[in-house]
Amino acid sequence: MSLALVTGATTQPLTVLEAKRHLRLPASVNEDDALLISLIDAATSSAEDYTRRSFVTQTWKLFLDDWPKSVRDEWWNGVREGPIGGVHTGELRLPLGPLQSVTHVKTYDDSDVATTFSAASYYVDTAKERIVLRQGQAWPTWERVANGIEIQYVTGFGEMGTVPSSIRRALREHVAYMYEHRGDDAMPMVSRALLRPFKEARL
Repeated sequence: MSLALVTGATTQPLTVLEAKRHLRLPASVNEDDALLISLIDAATSSAEDYTRRSFVTQTWKLFLDDWPKSVRDEWWNGVREGPIGGVHTGELRLPLGPLQSVTHVKTYDDSDVATTFSAASYYVDTAKERIVLRQGQAWPTWERVANGIEIQYVTGFGEMGTVPSSIRRALREHVAYMYEHRGDDAMPMVSRALLRPFKEARL
């Protein structure tokens, strides 16, 4: 599995003016603006990596070598010789939520020619951040030896104003910490605590 950014966020979830207000810096003094922009970028990147979430709207491509599988439970009863296998499941969970929409699902043949899987064949479950096959449908076949499956989708809470307030507060606290402790970009505990409810669970 690999991820590729198609379209990045056009804005950050925190403005320089908000950072200045939190730091009690005069809004009219601009000498630290470039520094604050870089700190906001660093705090946002760190928080998105920690939560495995996109904050402001972004578009990503997910590449897979195979459709997701579930292990056959009976293969685990006792000690067996031979490979452990599985069957394809009817759902595909997408990383880097929150999921807004799926642009397309494509598969590639051995000549790198793409075929688009009909959107009528699957349901996009934004609540659980997954694609689910509809009744009677099956995942399409592919031939390419690597990255034969491509899913392009849109993630994020929306624009700047729709990012949850606790995430924005976590970013303000992290920016303030880095501003006051130059050279130390560690995420403070208060920011981690504010971000923890948004952290993607990994099974």
